Amino acid sequence: MQTQKIPTPYTLHPAPCTLPPAPTDCRILFVRISQQAVPYERPALTKSYIKGKVQSPKLGGMHCVQLEELMRRRIDVKLCSKAISIDWEKREVLLQSTRFGDAMEEVAAFKHLVLATGSSPIMLDVPGASLGNVLYAKTVVDIDRIKKQMVPGKRAVVVGGGYIAMEVGAALRCAGVETTIVVRGDRLNPRLFNRNMSTFIEQVYTDHGVKIQKERTVVELVGSGKNVTGVKLEGGAVLDCDFVVVGIGSAANMDLLEGSGVETGACSATGKPGIVVDEYFRTNVEGVYAVGDACLFPCKKAGGKLVQDLHVLHARESGRKAARVILGKPLTPYDPIPHQYSSVDEWGFAWRFWGLTSGEPILIGNMTNDDGWYALWFDQEGKLCGAMHCAVDVEVRFLAGARGHVRAGAG
Repeated sequence: MQTQKIPTPYTLHPAPCTLPPAPTDCRILFVRISQQAVPYERPALTKSYIKGKVQSPKLGGMHCVQLEELMRRRIDVKLCSKAISIDWEKREVLLQSTRFGDAMEEVAAFKHLVLATGSSPIMLDVPGASLGNVLYAKTVVDIDRIKKQMVPGKRAVVVGGGYIAMEVGAALRCAGVETTIVVRGDRLNPRLFNRNMSTFIEQVYTDHGVKIQKERTVVELVGSGKNVTGVKLEGGAVLDCDFVVVGIGSAANMDLLEGSGVETGACSATGKPGIVVDEYFRTNVEGVYAVGDACLFPCKKAGGKLVQDLHVLHARESGRKAARVILGKPLTPYDPIPHQYSSVDEWGFAWRFWGLTSGEPILIGNMTNDDGWYALWFDQEGKLCGAMHCAVDVEVRFLAGARGHVRAGAG
C-alpha cells in the first residue's frame, strides 16, 4: 500500500460550513470519514426524508453543504477517507482512502486539529443481531435501507424508546407498516417525560395503530435463513416481524485518542463517555479541539457539570466557536440552552423542549384533549430551567420565546 505525505500543515476541521473564509496563509483539510456525501445535517432523516418528503440529501431540508461552497472557502475535502491513527508528537494524521477502489494512505500534518468524530449507534448485543434486515437509523444509507422495507402490511419491531425510535416508529406506521415498539423501561423517553407525559404520548401512538411493549427486554433475534423473522423477549414470547430497527442510543467515537493525553470523561446526566472540553471547545492538549456529539462541555444551566448535547443546534454552534478560537476572533463562552423537537405531521402531533429537566415538572393544561399541555421545570433555586409544549393539531408556538425565558431563569 502506497503512503503519500501531504506537505502543507493543515487546520483539520470537521464543520467547514461554520467557517468564515480562511486566511490566505491557512489551508483547511476536511476529512469525511467513510462516506461519499458532503456534510449534511441529520434531523430531517427521521422526519421528512424517511417519509419521502425530501427526496435527496442535497435538498434544502437536509442542510447539505455544497462542494462549491467548500472550494470557495479554500477547504480541501477528502471523501471516503478515514483517519487511521494520529501521531501526537509529530502532529500528523494517517489517512486511508478507498474512494477509487484500492486503499491508499496519506499523512497530513496539522497545526490545529478539530475532533468532530461524532457518535455511532449502540449496537444491539444479543444472539442474532447480525441477521439481515436488522437496521439502524443514523445515516442517509441507514434510512435508505429502512425505506426499502417500508411496504404496507410488512411487520416491524422497533427496539428502543427514545425520540429517534419514536420518530422511526411513527414513520413506519404512517407508511402502513405494522409497528411494535419494544421499550425496556416503563415508558417512552423517560429522561424527558414523566409518567403522565408519557401516557399522553403513548396514547397518541396507540390511537394510530402502534403497539407498545413496555418493560420488555430483547434477549434474541431469531431468523430463517439470513434474515430476521422474530424478536424474542425475556420470558419466551416472540414478536414476528419482517425487519427490526434498533434505536437504543449512541456513543461518542473516541478510537483515535489512544496515547493522545486528551482528557475524557463521563456525561453527568447519562454516564456516557466523551472528550472533555472547556467553554471554547479546547481540549487539554494545545491546538486540539472537540465539537459536536463527541465532546463534553461545562453547562452553566447544569451548575458547570459536563454534559453531552446531540442536537443539531449544538453541532452548528460548537463548530462555529472552535473555528473562531482557531482564527483568533473575539468570542464569548459557550452557554447553550439544550433543545429537542419532534413531530409527526400526519398525526398533527408535535412537542418541543428547551432547557434541562430537574425533578418533576409543573404541568399546565388538560391532557385529555387535543390542546395538549405545557411542562415547566424549576431548579433548586426556583428558577425556570426547562419548558415543553406537547400537542395534537395545535401549533407548538408557545416555545418560540421559551428559550429566552429559560436562559434568564425566570422565577
